[in-house]
Amino acid sequence: NNPNGLRFIQGSAERPFVFSDNSFEFVTCFDVLEHLKNPVAALREVYRILKPGGRALFHMPVSDFGGTMDWLTSRLQPEKWAESMKEAGHDYSYILTRAGYVKAAQEAGFEILFSRRFNSLFQNIFDYHLVHRLLNRLFYRWKVPFFYYHRVVAPLIELGVSFDRVLQKADIGGSTYLGVRKRQEP
Repeated sequence: NNPNGLRFIQGSAERPFVFSDNSFEFVTCFDVLEHLKNPVAALREVYRILKPGGRALFHMPVSDFGGTMDWLTSRLQPEKWAESMKEAGHDYSYILTRAGYVKAAQEAGFEILFSRRFNSLFQNIFDYHLVHRLLNRLFYRWKVPFFYYHRVVAPLIELGVSFDRVLQKADIGGSTYLGVRKRQEP
């Protein structure tokens, strides 16, 4: 269903993009770089296709994830964690650290606007573990009125997110958001 007649182009992040230099003002790239053996090449391609002053936003897991739910799971259930990482296509032998992705973006020519941690503890619990099962049971199986989600569940989620923000400010997180800008050419 494509009511606006958009054109979709399939490509590979590990090969040159089919777009001309300086084509875009903004690029998003979520959960891709961690699957590439050479993320710098993909970053250089994003840099090439951005207009001068153009921005990009990346999100990716990082290999320096100590103190996170992923770290805890990798220690308590190493086989389960390794299997889930394999299923996700994550090979931590070439996933970079947060600082490594910042350095790679700088090597590609980008000016770093920000680098923020994400996925500390609560976000992972909410996304992957107990919370989704509980919410499904409460609101879909047991038919609890959804009104209670906003009265009870949402405030608890906000509390968890606030705790994660404290951890993220302490540089603890299993992934990072990286905002960059292509330098203005003279």
